[in-house]
Amino acid sequence: MPGIPSIVTDYIKYASLEYTEGRDFGIRQLANGLSFIHRLNIVHGDIKPDNFRITEDGIVKIIDFGLSREEAVEHTGFTTMILPSYLFIAPELIIPDEDDVSMFVTKASDVYAFSMTALQVLDGQGDKSRPFNHCQGPYPVRKAVMAKQWPREQQYTGVTPQAWKIVSACWTNDPSIRPSMDALLQDLSRISRF
Repeated sequence: MPGIPSIVTDYIKYASLEYTEGRDFGIRQLANGLSFIHRLNIVHGDIKPDNFRITEDGIVKIIDFGLSREEAVEHTGFTTMILPSYLFIAPELIIPDEDDVSMFVTKASDVYAFSMTALQVLDGQGDKSRPFNHCQGPYPVRKAVMAKQWPREQQYTGVTPQAWKIVSACWTNDPSIRPSMDALLQDLSRISRF
C-alpha cells in the first residue's frame, strides 16, 4: 500500500519440521545462515524450529527477526516467554525465581538455541524429538536447564554420536566457552550427513 511502511517477503511453502521429516535435511544451511548474520554482528535472539523455513528447492530461510539486534547494543529488558520457547532459551537468559527471561541475547545464546534446534531436527521424530522431551511442561524444562539436566542421548536415536558431540558442546552454562557458529560450521562439515 502506498505510503504505508511494509515488509515484503517470499512465500515459503514448507515449515521446517514439516519439510524435514523423511528427508536427509542439511542442518549446515541453518548454521551457515546464522554464522553469516553473526559475522554482521547481528544476534537473532529467537532461534528455534518455528523460525526457519525451507523452500521447495530445499534452501533454508531464517525468519522472525523480531528479537534481533546489533550485538554491541545493550538491551536490558525482560519478557514473559511463550511457554514452548523455554526449550530453546539459553540458561544465562533465565532469571532464577521469576517467570521472566532476560532479553540480553548474544551470539552465545543463539548458539545454544541452534544446538537445541539441531537436536530436534536431526532426530526427526516430530514432537518426540523436542529438547527436554523427558520433561512434562515448561516449568520442569526451566528447572532442568537451571539444574544442568540436559537432554538425554539415549532418547534421541536419530542423532549420530558425532552430531551429539557437536550439539552437546553448546550446552555449557558458561556462554564464554560455547563454540562460535563458525566453529560449529567447521565441525559440521566433517560429518557427511550435514
